[in-house]
Amino acid sequence: MRVLPVSALAAFACLTSAQTVRLQLKFPAGETQRVTTAMSMKTTTEAGQSFEMLLNQSGNSMMKVLRATPQGGGVVRMTIGDEKTSMTLNGRAMTVPSTATATKGMSLTFEFLPNGRISNITGLDELLKKSGQTGLTPATGQSMRDMMNFSYGGILPDHPVRPGDKWSGDMSFNQGPMDIQVHLTSKLLRVENRSGHRMAVVGMTGTGSIGASGLPSNAGSMNMKTDKFDLTGTLLFDLNRGWFSKSSMKLKIHAHVNAGGQGQPAKSVGIGMDMSVDTDYTPVR
Repeated sequence: MRVLPVSALAAFACLTSAQTVRLQLKFPAGETQRVTTAMSMKTTTEAGQSFEMLLNQSGNSMMKVLRATPQGGGVVRMTIGDEKTSMTLNGRAMTVPSTATATKGMSLTFEFLPNGRISNITGLDELLKKSGQTGLTPATGQSMRDMMNFSYGGILPDHPVRPGDKWSGDMSFNQGPMDIQVHLTSKLLRVENRSGHRMAVVGMTGTGSIGASGLPSNAGSMNMKTDKFDLTGTLLFDLNRGWFSKSSMKLKIHAHVNAGGQGQPAKSVGIGMDMSVDTDYTPVR
């Protein structure tokens, strides 16, 4: 049996160790970054006559670590910046009420746990009211908290991973009368060097469904069938900074809403949504 030199074994051990990484958020006090998001969403409605709506929205905010917690988490303040929105319906420009002036400068305070999950968000209810949302209920705020929670710690693994390793998570939240279920699977594709920083490249795929359980009981007989729910995306995680660097997600959904009852004839309406969201996190020196 051939015996490997000690130097070769040591080199192999170092290489193996170098490929095992921990995608864990870090909270050095004072660390500040600019977050820029661009979203494009096209929705179609098929009910005799087809309608197509295209919504484009972009905005930015500043995130600053106020302090780390003894448990290994951190308290982070996010200050809302500028926002732009445009919309067309069947190709015609539509006027969109802007809430940018009302919400600019408002802050949210996130309390992160060591695993990246968010235990509390302060200021969210006030922000929702300022943004002009009506009919707010405790479930509205909780739904937003669930989405924000999943967007951070929910998509990170709770253990060290190597290229090729996979992990998954589930999310459920309400959007108006609709309830949305998502199962997300992530995979560490590789670790690469970008401008002197070790960057973990993560691929994401997801499936899910949408329902209409939030409709009032007097809405008659209504059910929703999900025909297509495909989510794909890529995440760049800066291992040196311990924070996200860039994320890109695309979501394609198609469903049929079947309605009837209350003396009305049965109807079927097709609904489609094609959405993309790109987010960049840039350190502020």
